[in-house]
Amino acid sequence: MEWHSYLKTLSRALNRDQAEIWLDWPDLAHEVEPVWLPLLGIAYDSKNNLIKVVLEGLHHFVQNAVSVVVEGNGASISAVKIVDGNNAQQIVQLRDPVMLALLH
Repeated sequence: MEWHSYLKTLSRALNRDQAEIWLDWPDLAHEVEPVWLPLLGIAYDSKNNLIKVVLEGLHHFVQNAVSVVVEGNGASISAVKIVDGNNAQQIVQLRDPVMLALLH
């Protein structure tokens, strides 16, 4: 599925679910943005190859996205991993998984 469509559908299923963002750069230790904020949405801008993650009070941008991987157990989504052109991994971890049934 196209990133734009999938992330838009996922964003619609969110109900201010709590999330945090883990940043994993190849040369640096893990960093965490403010913990467990309401996740308002994730969007992909294909024109600028930019993914925007919006948490309450925080906008996080991933430039030059090369991959998006959704983690879950088959019935729900627990995290979205985004890798940028520098091989940095940015993980949007959901406190409570979003049920896949809500995405249809």
